[in-house]
Amino acid sequence: MHQLFANPAIVLSGYILVVAGAVSIFAAAWALLQAGVPRLPAFVLIGTVLAAYSHALPFGPLGSTCFFLAALWIELVWRKLPGKEEEAAAAPSVPDLHGSDTAEVSSG
Repeated sequence: MHQLFANPAIVLSGYILVVAGAVSIFAAAWALLQAGVPRLPAFVLIGTVLAAYSHALPFGPLGSTCFFLAALWIELVWRKLPGKEEEAAAAPSVPDLHGSDTAEVSSG
């Protein structure tokens, strides 16, 4: 086991993975805050960094629980405010391969 962690490349790759996991989790929490999610579930999501640090006890289960609680809270409790969808710009219609603006669906 000592030889495994004595190799600097393995240690460096471990640090890179932890930092990349933390950056991705913080970016997801920031994006959710920008989308209008309440702050508390976004901060609970940041607890997922524990699972990025280690999947073993106690960090892995705690980080996974934080992710589960944040996802459950956002999906079941948080609702978008009415009117947010009207403010979003509608996507322009994309022409199909034949050049028309609407795609026709034929059955049979």
